[in-house]
Amino acid sequence: NSFFNTDPLLVVVTCIYLACKIEECPHHIKNIVTEMKHILGRFHYDIATIAEFEFYLLEDLDFHMILYHPYRPLMLFIVNDTYRTDLCLLYPPHIIALAAVYMTSALNEEAFRVADVDVKTWLSGMSVDIEELAYVTQEILDLYQLMGTYGEDQI
Repeated sequence: NSFFNTDPLLVVVTCIYLACKIEECPHHIKNIVTEMKHILGRFHYDIATIAEFEFYLLEDLDFHMILYHPYRPLMLFIVNDTYRTDLCLLYPPHIIALAAVYMTSALNEEAFRVADVDVKTWLSGMSVDIEELAYVTQEILDLYQLMGTYGEDQI
């Protein structure tokens, strides 16, 4: 089953549609086709073609739809601890995740150096409010200080 003779646009759109389903963030196929027409201007595939190609794509993937995200171990620790605060009600998930990445990198700075770019440089290239990120990081650190003072069962 080769995609060599298949239009890459059909593959891309079908992959986007399927990825939305897999990540439990479904979008109606009609909306995806409309957006592709809006972005590309000329998109000649209809809903039925994409729906049909979805089955071919699933068949080539052997219906293997389980994804293992690399951030899950991180989530189990720092991000999971933020549920003891009101941070998840006050800040978007990507800010909390970036704060967790920053804290992890600060603990092991050498392991997080990639091509001589440190995490501070990497974070400065993100489109996030650094002050907001610093505040969330400080709140998490305050939580750990509180946990150290009182103990797990008293919090």
